[in-house]
Amino acid sequence: MASSDCTYGWVCLWEHSHFKGRRLQWSAKGTKQLGDWDFRDKAGSGCVNRAQSGVLVHDARTGLPDPYVVMTNGYCYNFSTAGYPTGGAFNDKADCIKM
Repeated sequence: MASSDCTYGWVCLWEHSHFKGRRLQWSAKGTKQLGDWDFRDKAGSGCVNRAQSGVLVHDARTGLPDPYVVMTNGYCYNFSTAGYPTGGAFNDKADCIKM
């Protein structure tokens, strides 16, 4: 699999960085709880390939602000290189996406 596997009209997340491993994809708006697909804290990369607005990828934390990554349309992201607010990377921290 590769980032080109995320065809037009979809938002895709891969289990590993560099767009490899198990892939989930959605086209409908709304909040997607990644735990519903046993994918919580497992996303390593993602792409947004649709005409609508971008996507927010959230790390849900109890009693604290939820860090997030903004994924804009037409781009792919390797979460192992996306900065995390308290240090490190966003890799394997996604709990939900908001489309």
